[in-house]
Amino acid sequence: MAKYLDFMGIPLSGPISQFQAQLFKKGFRIFSRTNSGIPRRTKELLDTLSSTGHQPNLKSILYTGQYEGKNCYLAVFYRERDNVVNKIKLIFPKIPGRVTAKKLYYEFRQNIKDNYFVLNEIGKDTESNNNYRMPSWTLTLSAGEIHAYISNYDYYEYYDFNLVIDYKNK
Repeated sequence: MAKYLDFMGIPLSGPISQFQAQLFKKGFRIFSRTNSGIPRRTKELLDTLSSTGHQPNLKSILYTGQYEGKNCYLAVFYRERDNVVNKIKLIFPKIPGRVTAKKLYYEFRQNIKDNYFVLNEIGKDTESNNNYRMPSWTLTLSAGEIHAYISNYDYYEYYDFNLVIDYKNK
């Protein structure tokens, strides 16, 4: 049984420098928040999702790359005191349409279930009109938790959705 979760075969453990070196080998690059080609609403989404919130002991670095042939962003969170990675957030922004977003969501969920021993699954596949969220689930694994959800962050562009997957070690 795995002691740590992994992303693309890279364990979510060890120093951020080692994790980053492996990401670079897989084609990921550090995302420049000053990139003028990124729409303002996408920048706001990325800032929100890569925020350490009320966890002052964490820092984050945002990357851009491809996962299973799809463009994505990856927020990597690590502890400030020892620079050890313990959480990531995989973000697929601006997915055109609900059907496409749901299809990607269900494919990803099945892939995770096929590759990890699942201890518990909590899921909701109903839509909520008050906060623009669609299906969400949390898988409890021996090594940690994976939580995924679809959101419509930018309600001005109602037909674009985001798939967000959180990986967190125990």
